[in-house]
Amino acid sequence: MMIPVSFRFYAFLMLMTSGFGITFSVDARANAQVNMQANVQANAQVNAQVNAQVELNGRAQNSSSLAQSLQWDPPTPPNSGEPGGRGQGGGSRTQCDRYANLQAIVPPLPSKVQWGQTVSDRPTLWIYAPEGFADQEMVEIRLKDSATGTLVKQQFQTKAIGPGITSIAFPNQAALKVGQSYQWFFSVQCQRPDISDADTINTPIILRGSITRIALKLPIGQQLRQQKDPVQKAMIYAKKGIWFDALTTLGQLLRSQTTSQTTTLQPSAVSMGTVSMGTGSMGTGSSKPQRTASPQTPDSPGQMAWKQLLDQAGFAPLATVPLQPELAPAQNSR
Repeated sequence: MMIPVSFRFYAFLMLMTSGFGITFSVDARANAQVNMQANVQANAQVNAQVNAQVELNGRAQNSSSLAQSLQWDPPTPPNSGEPGGRGQGGGSRTQCDRYANLQAIVPPLPSKVQWGQTVSDRPTLWIYAPEGFADQEMVEIRLKDSATGTLVKQQFQTKAIGPGITSIAFPNQAALKVGQSYQWFFSVQCQRPDISDADTINTPIILRGSITRIALKLPIGQQLRQQKDPVQKAMIYAKKGIWFDALTTLGQLLRSQTTSQTTTLQPSAVSMGTVSMGTGSMGTGSSKPQRTASPQTPDSPGQMAWKQLLDQAGFAPLATVPLQPELAPAQNSR
């Protein structure tokens, strides 16, 4: 049977059209899938960038909020005639001169007595040493009960440390009692045992002040125990006027987060001249920039809280001074 030409042409045309439609449909689906994958990847990248920026903004806002919310509320000082400040001998230039501008980082009272509160039975004293400490230097920390006169002391030859802020814990034998006030003394016995020339002997450098251990009220104690963030803890201490614990909490945090131990301390008013501290001034004599430990990144919550605390207590020039290790006995200390 013969199929008409017109019908064969029509069938051929339909077959070609159908094939073209199938090919077009497959290509369209493939292109759609490729476009969809590209869009998904692009959206994922955009979302990742947005999330990263949100996280950075959140950290910045959190840091700013922490620094702005830390508030140092000085407590009511005791009626005390206890000694404060520093003492030292006179005479010509000796090795004691490098310690002439040591400063205890404890807020002074109007009477110039350096006094603060703690809730610890063995608090830590923080000291600014513009020229650091020499190796094998004899240092001593003493604690005297203001009520009984009992005296506890600890003495050792310290390791060398660079210029900056350091610390020393109160004697191991000391256990401050709640409600008691104590006089503390930190001294540098900056004379070597083999010195025989009486003309070179100088009175030791002595820092002195007082400290009172207080009891925390139950709600505050519970709040501190539940709080895991050191910055938040320091904020609670500062708000309650507990200086020693606020400063130690932040200082220990910054030490633990220090990543560089040998960065250069740039020349500044602190390291090169006389710095006003509200109730007095301290000069660094011939102090020069030294290689020393670097503190925490300036825009971290801990560093911002540290600066805020020092600034409000009258120690603003020390806010950017490097933190050094704690004073510790040298290996061959006698």
